[in-house]
Amino acid sequence: MINWNELNGLHVISKLEEILNKWFGVEVLFADAHYKIRSGHMEKDFTHRNHFFKVQMALKSGYEMITADIESVSDQLVSNKDQVMVCNSMFPHIKIIASKIEVSGEFLGTVFAYPFILDSTTEAEKSEIIDYFVSQGAVHEDAVAAVKHLKMLNDQDVEYLQELVDLVGDEVETFHSEISKREERIHALSSELGEKFRYHNMIGKSKMMQKVYNLIERVAPSDSSVLIQGENGTGKELVARAIHSHSNRKDYPFHAINASAIPDNLIESELFGHMKGSFTGAHRDKPGIFETANGGTLFLDEIGDTPLTMQVKLLRVLQEGTYLPVGAEAPRKTDVRILAATNKDLKAMMARGDFREDLYYRVNVININLPSL
Repeated sequence: MINWNELNGLHVISKLEEILNKWFGVEVLFADAHYKIRSGHMEKDFTHRNHFFKVQMALKSGYEMITADIESVSDQLVSNKDQVMVCNSMFPHIKIIASKIEVSGEFLGTVFAYPFILDSTTEAEKSEIIDYFVSQGAVHEDAVAAVKHLKMLNDQDVEYLQELVDLVGDEVETFHSEISKREERIHALSSELGEKFRYHNMIGKSKMMQKVYNLIERVAPSDSSVLIQGENGTGKELVARAIHSHSNRKDYPFHAINASAIPDNLIESELFGHMKGSFTGAHRDKPGIFETANGGTLFLDEIGDTPLTMQVKLLRVLQEGTYLPVGAEAPRKTDVRILAATNKDLKAMMARGDFREDLYYRVNVININLPSL
């Protein structure tokens, strides 16, 4: 599996992204083997290089539209023998280039260049793009400006763009191979360490950390919710993974989600999934994390940043074991253990009305406090 977080900070990838934007005006996006967007474009306050894409992502349906495009294009690419393809967006006359990321014959994801139009695009066709933008909620002036900023590429430009997008894919594959070798070396060195001060990739010899290790062993077999508290960088996710690995759910999925990194209007779809036709761009059913993690463990990092409306729905899952996908009429059952983490004072947030008291006591059945670094 590709380490997408490290990939986002890779110098050679960043330089290629700058070149592709400067010459062809496109954004470079990545998606994993499950078609989930892994580049930073979905994060809050992301700076978009392409004006068209910036206007699109400002729309209420912007995320669903690009997700639908990526799912559709990825389906075409996976079922096709070609390494690189030029595909149509759900926007009329807008093009996308996609290239497979494969290592040892295994499909690991896709790199996309989006958006652009061909130099054969007429003024009437540009008007169709504007009209479609407006139909999705864009202000007419913004739609006009967005289309005006689109690069018009000729056949030679498109061919060269395909080569560069494929080059980005090659760099991702090389990066993955090098990271795998590095991780093997780290694992070999790690295995040489004594077991006295190590517990599930956590290293610490203080009495407080020894108490944490003992507590993990005691709470792991339980299905009770756990609240892990501590400063940033103290290893809250490592604790959650250790609890999962020593629990009866260890053979089922472990999913981690950072509530502070997902825009408020996307977190419901991310957690609960959505139904085909529930909003613009929802061309097929999409399972949420509560479905894919069924039987396993869900780690909710930065739970203090969860919107109040979402807190109500999380409480329902904890109380009843049911959730409602976006656009669904009937609730679905799930069996997921919740491990939550925060570096905030949830009691102070409750006093201000920013965090529900009933949810607090549901997630704080067992409390683990991590010592500061």
